[in-house]
Amino acid sequence: TLGQFFPGNSLLHRADPRMKIILAFMYIVFVFMANSTMSYAIAVVFTVFLVIISTIKPIIVLKALKPVIFIMLFTAFFNVFWTKGDAAPLVDVSLWGLNIRIYSEGIWFALKMVVRLVCILTGSCVLLTYTTSPIALTDGLESLLGPLKKIMSLIPGMSKMEDKIDFDESQQRLAKYKYIMDSMTLEEQENPEIIK
Repeated sequence: TLGQFFPGNSLLHRADPRMKIILAFMYIVFVFMANSTMSYAIAVVFTVFLVIISTIKPIIVLKALKPVIFIMLFTAFFNVFWTKGDAAPLVDVSLWGLNIRIYSEGIWFALKMVVRLVCILTGSCVLLTYTTSPIALTDGLESLLGPLKKIMSLIPGMSKMEDKIDFDESQQRLAKYKYIMDSMTLEEQENPEIIK
């Protein structure tokens, strides 16, 4: 269900796609910059709030995390065992000649990483793909590219980047994608697997 659109009439479903794209970008930046217990708590509360106002069943949102659970647990495992701490280790065991030390900093770092990934995946999916049709999302991206080009030209040093990014080609590609999406029925947009 990751990336699938769920039709609805919630506040998030009715919101302007451009606003949702900008809000998703700001949300992702906030979650990446979170460094305290309070900032992580705010991210979790905001993520739960998004799920609630989207009126999408929480079980659907949780199922979307299924493909990345192994990666999260694998990364958390290595963070727990390889992150050194300043204080005495919580666990200090020798097995088969290996010294296994687990520090509170390793557990905290692993927990932060898992919370960060869950918040980013859940929040961005709820804000963008779950509550915004592909056509509306394409229209929002297309309408944001024009102003982005103007903003980049005003920032010193960004004119060099502007040469590397072909905004016209990006808009043409989005237009082609929009034509494809316009030719699809609502059922095909919601479940692209039925197209053969």
